[in-house]
Amino acid sequence: MSFQASIRRARSLVVVVVAAAFAAPHAALAQTGSATPETKVVTPAFDFSGLFFGSFSYRTDSAAKLANGGKERTQFNIDRVYLTFRMPAGDDGSIRVTTDIFQQAGAAAAYYAGWVVRIKYAYFQYNFLHDIGGMKGFNAVARIGALHTVSVDHYELFWPRYLEQTGIERNGYFSSADVGVAALVTLPNKLGEVYATITNGPGYTSGETDRFKDYALRVSLTPFGAGDGIFKTFTISPWVYLGKTASAHQNDATPATNGPVSDGLNRNRYGILIGNRDRRLTFGVNYAQRTETFESGANSVASPLVTADTAGTLTDGFVIVRPFELMNGSKKSPFGVLARYDNFVPKSSSIAGVGGSAPSQQRTIAGIFWDLNSRATLALDYQALNFSNYTPAAQPARQETLFLHWNINF
Repeated sequence: MSFQASIRRARSLVVVVVAAAFAAPHAALAQTGSATPETKVVTPAFDFSGLFFGSFSYRTDSAAKLANGGKERTQFNIDRVYLTFRMPAGDDGSIRVTTDIFQQAGAAAAYYAGWVVRIKYAYFQYNFLHDIGGMKGFNAVARIGALHTVSVDHYELFWPRYLEQTGIERNGYFSSADVGVAALVTLPNKLGEVYATITNGPGYTSGETDRFKDYALRVSLTPFGAGDGIFKTFTISPWVYLGKTASAHQNDATPATNGPVSDGLNRNRYGILIGNRDRRLTFGVNYAQRTETFESGANSVASPLVTADTAGTLTDGFVIVRPFELMNGSKKSPFGVLARYDNFVPKSSSIAGVGGSAPSQQRTIAGIFWDLNSRATLALDYQALNFSNYTPAAQPARQETLFLHWNINF
């Protein structure tokens, strides 16, 4: 089977999963109702919660000193405030709205450089299947609106977002939220879940930019989910994300050019996370690859349009341990240690680096944390970003920062 045929098959599978979720809820309910009494799920009343995290940073690298008169740079920062509102919306229905409060940066800061509020999640959820075939926990829901993309939030179940974004989001694989439709099926006996989405593609920080849609699917298996041991949450999560973006020449006119280019440019990603998220021992190993199509040429007779695919890879791993709790599981410990290492190759086929090797980026995080209470945590951590195999002219400056992070759930 060719690669393109595999892509078409994967995209068709996502469409089937999501379409089934939206097109056949009542038929499915009728079928399950004849086999077993329907389990009534009571939607909770109005619920409000939030997440607030920030940091004090002390940056000591040469680039920071160069920009600050030869001195280190210090900064207090509110990284994010998420406010989440949940309410019932009829039988088996509910809504979720999460606001993202952040500080403007870049070009937007020219208009207003303070903290602003935007929507991250805003969707309607319909719980249309309960205990399918009499199997407890075998449920299905459908969502529409601004919703979770296929893997970023799933990864954040393992890696704490308040310290740094997950590798796939930090390195631009895709956004953590987007507008579209989704279906989530939880498997019986706590064996995991299947999540599929059809979204616009640009992410929640932008409106739709072209006519193409992105298709994604994640399967998360928890083989020991029904047990009670430290590896109860051990998870294997392969995922695939198939998308396209419009050509820069989609509106070209003749005779000045060769005419409009209607075909989309590939924007495909896939990966797998293997991890565990027990309070005593959390770890994760991730591999991800992205393939994108780039254009060159003016789409004219003199300068024909040429397209080429380029691939990049991301490998990262992390571990979070509460050593005293690991040694004595009967007593909770507020103290823990953590470490993470990322290796990101933007273009694995590139020969622009030193000795013909592809330029790459290495992110290192190491630290300790302390729970002030069940909802507040402080972390003292060191973070560095190094760059390898770049030519001297293109070599980015090393970054090195000491952080005091705080994370509050309410």
